Amino acid sequence: MTLKTNLFQGWFIGATIFTCFTTGNYISEQYFEGSQIPWLFTAVAALIINWWGCAIIKDFSATPSEEATPSDNPSELKTQL
Repeated sequence: MTLKTNLFQGWFIGATIFTCFTTGNYISEQYFEGSQIPWLFTAVAALIINWWGCAIIKDFSATPSEEATPSDNPSELKTQL
């Protein structure tokens, strides 16, 4: 991955964590009288979003050399049993 991709991925992770935790704190203060339960749900949401998002970013930033290419040479093909 390139430097731009790594910087974007770092920004994405940071922005997601900040947004989810801030939303969890807001919901807990406004609707649950300071309970930490909404914060736990948003922490799990941040984990899932970052896990999914980083996989998508990695797929979009794959260079042609990193992608699997089919071989035209029959001797390089693996047999399936």
